[in-house]
Amino acid sequence: MRELDSFFHDISYRLKIANDTKKLLDKRLASSFSLFPYITPNENRISEIIRDLLDPNGNHGQGDIFLKLFLETIDKADLYISGDHACIRTQEPTTTGRQIDIIIEIKKTNQYHVGIAIENKHWAIDQKNQIDDYFRHIKERYPYSHYIIYLTPYGKKPPQHSAQETQNNHIDKLICMSYQTEIISWLNACYKESQAEYVRQFLLDFSNYCQHNLDYKLMIDDKTEIQTIFNYLLEEQGNKDRIKT
Repeated sequence: MRELDSFFHDISYRLKIANDTKKLLDKRLASSFSLFPYITPNENRISEIIRDLLDPNGNHGQGDIFLKLFLETIDKADLYISGDHACIRTQEPTTTGRQIDIIIEIKKTNQYHVGIAIENKHWAIDQKNQIDDYFRHIKERYPYSHYIIYLTPYGKKPPQHSAQETQNNHIDKLICMSYQTEIISWLNACYKESQAEYVRQFLLDFSNYCQHNLDYKLMIDDKTEIQTIFNYLLEEQGNKDRIKT
């Protein structure tokens, strides 16, 4: 308990300094003010936001620069050149009744088209053969060029029960992407290139949301340690300051 006493005393002191400093700076910076807490994004809404940013004809008014930057982020810049027609859709149905979160369809000037499926996986768990089903769908529809992006908070690979065939036979077509690195990097690049201040502020808010709200790792994995801290917080002699900290 002595270690916990020391820890809570130290962290309480640091939090007080941080909060006092933040109050002074926020008169000009308002660092915690964002529209995202008001719209409570879910998985579909976040997919719609990504779709709208990728759309060259989107309301952001920045043309195809966001799409180009996204493709650069995944090292596939050669898949799109100005003059190609890009169509971005959400909830793309497959023949098996599933729905792909986002489809990037790039129609080239010749008969060969490109299809990129994005599975936006930050809350739901994978269903059996889910990624394999999505891959078969885009391979059949875009036989010349097709990829599937598995987008998670930390860029993890899809589980075997979801993507066994894809990982065993088409690993070069599977791109594991992370909110914490690639998506934030993409949004920051879009922020630098955007010429509209309102769009720039939205990109900044979205980047901050992805960085701080799509993180569900436990700081402590050991159940014994969690129970110890739980008991420490709720013990009778515990005080409100400890719980607040």
